[in-house]
Amino acid sequence: MRRPYEVFLRHGRALLAQVAATRREVAAVRSLEAGELLLGAPGMVAGHLLPPVLDAFLEGRPGLRLRVVQAGAEEIGERVLRGDLDLGIVADWRTPEGLATTLLAEHPMVACIAEGSSLAGRSRLDWGELLAQPLLSFPRGYHQRTRLDEAARRLGVAPHVLVEAESVPLILELVRRGRGTATLLACAAERQPGVRAVPLPDDAVVPIALCRRARAPVSALAEAFQDHLASHLGV
Repeated sequence: MRRPYEVFLRHGRALLAQVAATRREVAAVRSLEAGELLLGAPGMVAGHLLPPVLDAFLEGRPGLRLRVVQAGAEEIGERVLRGDLDLGIVADWRTPEGLATTLLAEHPMVACIAEGSSLAGRSRLDWGELLAQPLLSFPRGYHQRTRLDEAARRLGVAPHVLVEAESVPLILELVRRGRGTATLLACAAERQPGVRAVPLPDDAVVPIALCRRARAPVSALAEAFQDHLASHLGV
């Protein structure tokens, strides 16, 4: 039969062990070695700009968990506003009320054309020439689609969007097969076999920004990632 003090000691030791574990967990979070960060980014940004950034941020943080949600800029902004995401990477373009953005970089858009196309040898395309082609485009809600639609309204033309897709590899493969012309960030179109990246007008630029809720605090982990991202991109 156990004596009362033995029961007390057993539970006391378990309680002390739990307190120690809690202290270690809190210390890890405070040192930014653990915790969870929810980040939204368009697929092209996630695939071509984020890998080295995330790799460097994860270094030395074995307990950290990152969740990257891919969507269009409008949806990402809405999810940040709702608190579903800690931070979002969006086009810094007509920022919705309630969001604060920090400009990170500006990336030119290019027209992606099959190497065998008669347009592949062009040094530049204007908006009218681009919009005269069958287009392989991101859905509405993506910044580059917004730019295409606004250029079409400005010129009074109706764009022929042959395929809407969110997948960059799918868009590039259809370009290679000569199904149409797409627009991508220049960094995503570089060295793509079978694809020629043709410059567009000077105003075809995507301003990449980090967004957060303007009137709500973010975690220390989110603050650290924002600083890391700005530093990595040279802001």
